[in-house]
Amino acid sequence: MPWWVLLLWLFCVYVMLFYSEVLWSELEDIRNPHPGGETRTVSCAPTLLLPVPMFGVALLMDESVVRWGTELVAGLHLVLAIFLMGAILRFKWLIRVLKRPNQSERD
Repeated sequence: MPWWVLLLWLFCVYVMLFYSEVLWSELEDIRNPHPGGETRTVSCAPTLLLPVPMFGVALLMDESVVRWGTELVAGLHLVLAIFLMGAILRFKWLIRVLKRPNQSERD
């Protein structure tokens, strides 16, 4: 696997992580709102900072331990991406259900 494909894949997975955190934050604001109407915030720092060390670990594994370092890191992030897609779909569904007006409000 070329190095740039791995780096792009890592950034995509961590963007998915950021998006799931944003959705979770919105869901928590709906379930348990803060007094005064304040909303929760999410940091984008993991999205920008985590792919670089993971990329370094993959290259280090390629050079020293096993020749499959990039594939191993990419595969582990594939599993993470699958779980994140499930979480994103669940959070979006829950937000949609909780924002839907009740039957009594529609009449």
